[in-house]
Order: sequence, then structure tokens, then C-alpha cells
Amino acid sequence: MHKDFITCLTKINKSLDEEKAVQMLLVGTEHQELILLEPNGLGIKLKIELRSVPVFILATGTFDVEY
Repeated sequence: MHKDFITCLTKINKSLDEEKAVQMLLVGTEHQELILLEPNGLGIKLKIELRSVPVFILATGTFDVEY
């Protein structure tokens, strides 16, 4: 087991683009990963491996989009 250190952090709305909508944390780690947490913060919804350590992050829009 390895320890992950947070290098950047932001939030993204889950399904509605409103200020009081449910949001999820998007975490960049020292181990070259982006981790999207469940809305309750207890589980991982998505994990993406990157080529380098993320140092800046900006999330726009919503995660769940149905057209």
C-alpha cells in the first residue's frame, strides 16, 4: 500500500449546473492520478492515470450528462 499526497483539488457538479447542486471532489495526486470521489466522499467513482503529476486543475460543466 502506498500513500498518496494531494497536489491539486477541485470540485465538479454531479448532474446539474447550479450553485447548490450535488458536487464531487476531483483530486490530483503525487502518484500521477486523478481521482473522482463519490458525492458522499466515501468511495472512488473514477480513477485516471496520467503521464505526470498534476499541479493545476480546473473542472467545468457536469459529470453526469444525459442528452
